[in-house]
Amino acid sequence: MAEGDKSADLYRRYAPAIYARCRRLVGNAAQAEDLCQETFIRVLKHLSRSPNDDEVLRWIYRIATNLCFNFLRDNKRHLQADALLAVENCVRPMDLLHDKDRTRPLFLSLPEKLREPAWLYYVDGLEQRDVCEVLDISRRTLGYRLAEFTTIAKAFYEKEIGVLAHPARLSG
Repeated sequence: MAEGDKSADLYRRYAPAIYARCRRLVGNAAQAEDLCQETFIRVLKHLSRSPNDDEVLRWIYRIATNLCFNFLRDNKRHLQADALLAVENCVRPMDLLHDKDRTRPLFLSLPEKLREPAWLYYVDGLEQRDVCEVLDISRRTLGYRLAEFTTIAKAFYEKEIGVLAHPARLSG
């Protein structure tokens, strides 16, 4: 299959899933469309290094995720201000993970090795086995990363957003 045919095929097969991923991460349809297009531009540029068919969706998914997180990081100040205004009455920091707007500043401050598994598990709602498959990591590694993330998340919400820290309320 020629490169042009292969890239068109990949776009046809995976663009809806990649757009949905971008939309979930950035929360804006127009920006998600742009990021989806940019993802496939990068796929085309690196098509000669693309993995086999079994791995290609994971590869494209990771490109899209990184683009979205880079976009969000670049717009971090605006998102932090919105999040700080929105969290006045929260008492359970880990409950905030289900609110993507409040969660973005936390995730932008994390190293990638924690950011990706935590987002996939807590925000996207994937099962642990699915997170392990997408990221190609073991269950044990995922457990360590989620535990480290939980510690960081609790501290973040206590410090940055002013959530009251009561030991009984910090379980998540």
